Amino acid sequence: TAVFVAHQHEARSDILPHLDEGRCIATAETHNGTMTFWRYRGQQLQMRESGLPVSSVSCDTNICTQPSAESLQVILPLVMHEGPTRLLLLGVRSGAVLQTSIAFPLESIVCVESDQRAIDAVSEHVFSRLTPNPLADSRVTLQTAEPLLKLRTSPADADIIIASADQQGVPQAASMITTEFLRTASAALCEGGLFCQPLDYADFGPDALQIIVETWQSVFSEVAAIEIAPGKLLFIATNSPA
Repeated sequence: TAVFVAHQHEARSDILPHLDEGRCIATAETHNGTMTFWRYRGQQLQMRESGLPVSSVSCDTNICTQPSAESLQVILPLVMHEGPTRLLLLGVRSGAVLQTSIAFPLESIVCVESDQRAIDAVSEHVFSRLTPNPLADSRVTLQTAEPLLKLRTSPADADIIIASADQQGVPQAASMITTEFLRTASAALCEGGLFCQPLDYADFGPDALQIIVETWQSVFSEVAAIEIAPGKLLFIATNSPA
């Protein structure tokens, strides 16, 4: 955050609270830590887990557009796929990806989150402020389950899977960038399906990024990395010849 950067540059401690326009509007305790919700620009909410920014969502797109780092996670794969009908989201985050997806002519949208407390917090402090509320869409199903378990028990019928459950700076995110996880995700896709995952790479360095790319290439025959925001990539992969 801007305050953290200023603190690192030894700014005066008495001015730190005034360097960020964000205002905390709600706090919730989840199984993974403390979740806070911050208001920006009047209609934009940012969600943080234990102080780390996770994602943002616009409550009114007529005033403040959805952040590209969130909306492009679902727009790009839906446009690239020939005819998607079933979408599987791993992680509820701020709800921006789910909110964007309901604008597309999909038949089924399943969102899986491992932390019920996180679902309750986002439903109360985010979804209740969105118009339209994605939970009011009959195509949307919100489930509580571990992402890896959901992939292993699901039939191979998902056209697109988007895995954005955790911020890469937290320990629990490590399990979602392994070869085992990617292979399980690949098996849950139908023929011609796409698997997608955002990656905040600004603090990783080139060596770590190369290892991640090689891991993806060991599982998928086709891998693309698209920058959807400064310091943020979206990996899109498939094993389809098309």
